[in-house]
Amino acid sequence: MMPARAASSWVRARWPWAHCSPSLPCRRWRPPRRANGEPPPEEQPEQYPEGPNRNDTFYFCTACHSFKIVAQQGMSRQRWNETLDFMVLRHKMVDVQAAERDKILDYLTTALPERTGPGGWRNPFAVK
Repeated sequence: MMPARAASSWVRARWPWAHCSPSLPCRRWRPPRRANGEPPPEEQPEQYPEGPNRNDTFYFCTACHSFKIVAQQGMSRQRWNETLDFMVLRHKMVDVQAAERDKILDYLTTALPERTGPGGWRNPFAVK
């Protein structure tokens, strides 16, 4: 069983509108802020690598989530295509096809190339 404080943050992270219940303290949810109290700056397409279709891709993706999530993936064109299909099926994303989908995939694969080198978590106890 989770402690009350952990349960409270877990609930607020998933359902920000569910801020009051008999088992959780009633607090008003606020968006994250910087240490100086200001909200974080808005993302802009200019913050990401230059390339054809950058603006189209940026605004298409940020309709649902931060573009930082997209920029850190480092996937191949095939994986991006599968990911778009998954988002259409699972999250009811608009199904873009043909030229529009190619524009998005072109930008993602050229400006944010696939990571091929070692990365991620490594088991320090693994036999080498």
